[in-house]
Amino acid sequence: MTDSKEIRETFRKRLRQAIKTRNLSAAQVARDLGLSVGSMQNYTKGLTLPPCSRMLDIARYFGRPIEYFLAADRESSRPVPDELDDASAALARVAAQLPEHQRYLLLDLAHELRELNNEAGKKARNAEEGS
Repeated sequence: MTDSKEIRETFRKRLRQAIKTRNLSAAQVARDLGLSVGSMQNYTKGLTLPPCSRMLDIARYFGRPIEYFLAADRESSRPVPDELDDASAALARVAAQLPEHQRYLLLDLAHELRELNNEAGKKARNAEEGS
């Protein structure tokens, strides 16, 4: 069972990593979310957890599922599901061998690529409708 201290520590580590990955300051994130700098400092130091609604705001701000901030990282020895295609399975195996912070950078890149593909698809559909 996960205790409150472990959850605070996981949240602290993940929040700090998300801030660092985006080259932001905790103060900037606090301003963007309408939080006091003191509250953000408490979160980044692991002294307190934000209320659930604020956790959701933070998760959305960083484009992450809330589980990213709450679930302790499990070892990368989990098997790759059978339903993945060969390329996805190979990517999952490579990602599992990376250090945790690099896996999250890879995940950020995957999210960015998905957004670019979504935008390109929307533009293509709009161009087809306009023709």
